[in-house]
Amino acid sequence: HELMEKVEAGDPLDNELKLESIKKNQEVFGKTSLPANTTARDALKFGIKRERAMMELYDVFSHLISAGAFGELLSYLADEERGHLKKLEELLAQQTSEAK
Repeated sequence: HELMEKVEAGDPLDNELKLESIKKNQEVFGKTSLPANTTARDALKFGIKRERAMMELYDVFSHLISAGAFGELLSYLADEERGHLKKLEELLAQQTSEAK
């Protein structure tokens, strides 16, 4: 969220912040498959982390490219990720209540 705060404030993005953001999301984006023994709950949590990371990146990019069709596309993609995130969180809540 520090990245988004800097973008909204119009502050320049330093290399450390860019590197920190990449490192933070590297675990999420670097993992292409889950272990065979992954539970539905674990898979949903992983999906939520991935959607949240994508949503944040799209939001940051849309603020950086605030004009034109490309900025609009990134805003649209961020909104799509919000929708995916909401559905995954609903599924996780449902999974949690069924497990009780």
